[in-house]
Amino acid sequence: MKKILLLGTKDKSDLAMYLGMILAKNGLSTLLVDTTSKKRYLQAYTRFEYDDELHFYDFFDVDIAAAKSWKELESVTHKSNEELQKYDFILVDIEEEAIVSHWNDFDYRYYVGNHEKLTLIEDADLITRFLDEHTAEKEFNKIVFSLESDVDEEYLEQMIDGEIKWSLDDFEIPYDEFDLRNKVNMQYNMQPTFKKLSKDYKDTLASIVTAISGYHRKDTKQAMKQLERGDFI
Repeated sequence: MKKILLLGTKDKSDLAMYLGMILAKNGLSTLLVDTTSKKRYLQAYTRFEYDDELHFYDFFDVDIAAAKSWKELESVTHKSNEELQKYDFILVDIEEEAIVSHWNDFDYRYYVGNHEKLTLIEDADLITRFLDEHTAEKEFNKIVFSLESDVDEEYLEQMIDGEIKWSLDDFEIPYDEFDLRNKVNMQYNMQPTFKKLSKDYKDTLASIVTAISGYHRKDTKQAMKQLERGDFI
């Protein structure tokens, strides 16, 4: 089992879902943990009801569970008659400072952000809190959804005082309205649309899945081609 952290205040539910579905198509069982207070994943990708929160849900072979901590995840797993050890990957989306102390020992850590000033300010606090809580987990990969602006590229690093250690995997996904349209359509139609994703988005997804799975990039690309053709199961 590998635990993957997706850290940042930006809504990254589409990114996480795409990663989960590619891993699943590669034959790797995947659980996506929704720690968000808004229950982003449960509300957007399942027939979730608030009185049925402690339950496992499925979205195209990706399991989804809501949990604020590893202990709570174990409780949900037990009540759902599931086993955490069966999963090859557990993706954990964390966007709140209060949550970071309840999770640790990640195999890969990704910061996911954009260039909006408020996002950067909140993310600096979130990252600082994580680094304070987990002194042995300072290495992060970076994924930034960007657009042309006057933003200072060093703004985030300046705010966190250089404590974070960025890996060589640094991804930038330029803003594309079709990517946003895909995200909205996936939520309302309850069906993913890989085919219309931008090339930069697809390349980033392929690189991340290849890195965390250890599979050859051609295997990842083949899985993505199947998803693009609508072969989700």
